[in-house]
Amino acid sequence: MINVASVIVIGGLAARFAYKYFGPIIFSRWTWALAVVLTMLTFISGHMFVKIRGMPSTMRGQWIAGGYQNQYEAEVTVIGGIYGALAFAQLMLILGVPHAKNAGSQRMSIYIFSFLMIIVFSMLVSLFRIKNPSYPFRMLF
Repeated sequence: MINVASVIVIGGLAARFAYKYFGPIIFSRWTWALAVVLTMLTFISGHMFVKIRGMPSTMRGQWIAGGYQNQYEAEVTVIGGIYGALAFAQLMLILGVPHAKNAGSQRMSIYIFSFLMIIVFSMLVSLFRIKNPSYPFRMLF
């Protein structure tokens, strides 16, 4: 009985300590937003598909598997990075550009992040064309 009580007391003190020092970080909406976005990027890129099927990282110098039913771990990493770069550019256009100091820097930020979105989305489309060679559309690459 004393062991249970001591565990409860020590757990309560630890929770109070954690709340006092880490509470602002744990309950911050930006912490949770980052965690949710990273989780979404992980699963959108195909991480669970690769883990469930036990796919290899690469195969004979290829890091992109052809077709829709195959995917390598290296491909998941690249696709996740591409989606992350697209999300970053979109968030900077939404949240960062309105807080620019003057109109010139705001305009330059719009050009930079729009150009980044076009380049990265072109990379995504080119990877899709590698997986499906009969895909009729392309952008820059």
